[in-house]
Amino acid sequence: MRKRRYSYEYIFSSMTSSIWLFYTWRSIYLTGIQFLDSETMRLTVGQGVHAVYDSVGRTTFEKSLNVLRARGFMVVYGLSSGLIPAFDVNRLSGITSSSNKGSLFLTFATLNDYAARREDLLRRGSDVLSWIAEGTLRVRLASTFPLAEAARAHRLLESREVVGKLVLLP
Repeated sequence: MRKRRYSYEYIFSSMTSSIWLFYTWRSIYLTGIQFLDSETMRLTVGQGVHAVYDSVGRTTFEKSLNVLRARGFMVVYGLSSGLIPAFDVNRLSGITSSSNKGSLFLTFATLNDYAARREDLLRRGSDVLSWIAEGTLRVRLASTFPLAEAARAHRLLESREVVGKLVLLP
């Protein structure tokens, strides 16, 4: 029996394009961020979610924080929409709102801190490669390109119309 690496019933995700809808398993996708908080709270019957992983930053930070349940975790790992403005850290305690959702955890994760030493990078790389070999992590390969066509592959990534990995070949 394989051990699952997550234990959540559903994964909620906000996105800008419906192309991602076809590449999910037990996921609920909310198109656009304008309803991220209200729809997530509706779908969780007002309970909120256990964890939020936010790669966007400025435009999603408040909504992401608002959908956490008590003792929820929020991991920010990118700032594609810009820097997150300063906020009152007391909000994590729940005492500054009427929602009674406190004891929240917030962190900003960067690869440099999780792979600061060579042995960390090798261990993490080994973990990922073993998960792929075991079949517990599936990698979606979108396309391969000769190295000479790297600019074309980059344009495809920028278009946000690719689902999966693009691999450059020597």
